[in-house]
Amino acid sequence: MNKPGKSSLAHDGLPWKRVQIAVALPLMETWTYAVPKDTPLQLGHAVLVPFGRRRVSGYVVGPGDPGLASDRLKPIARLLDPIPAFDAAQLAFFQWIARYYLSGLGEVIATALPSGLKAHTRRVIVPTEPGIRALAMPSLVDDARTLALREVVSRPGLTKGGLVRRLRDELEPDAVGRALAGLDRAGLVRWEQRETQGPKGRVPV
Repeated sequence: MNKPGKSSLAHDGLPWKRVQIAVALPLMETWTYAVPKDTPLQLGHAVLVPFGRRRVSGYVVGPGDPGLASDRLKPIARLLDPIPAFDAAQLAFFQWIARYYLSGLGEVIATALPSGLKAHTRRVIVPTEPGIRALAMPSLVDDARTLALREVVSRPGLTKGGLVRRLRDELEPDAVGRALAGLDRAGLVRWEQRETQGPKGRVPV
């Protein structure tokens, strides 16, 4: 975890192997990520990074913390645009705004940049092979789990909220949540992160 500052912008002329990322979330900290091989990154590049259980947009604001062990670093997931979105002078202005308004640097940058330089992911439910086979079992009890599983198999890629809406005439939201938890524990469904929007011209990593 790094604090953004002008001193972090020095470049030794070599490709950065780790970079400091300001994520597009209301967080004051910046974070160090590993740079995948053959993916040269510069100050101002917009990227997609893993953050907790999801992936979020982030922005390269300098080289990463050299003191962190390599095995603790997560790699950048995707370069969103080969052209940097801002330069050092613009970053200094974003940093001033973040300090003045006590806002997260990444959130300030995301607000200032075009929407095409932001990517979004959502957590969706998909059936597993055992889950699909389970629906064919004649002994399957027609309960909340079965109702939820049938919906997931017939419409893979629903969010939890989407599944709740699909089953609102048959199950209460809490019952859907419990059914999903049970299906997940039984290995009949799994969760995936799917990108729902991304910029034109993005470059896969």
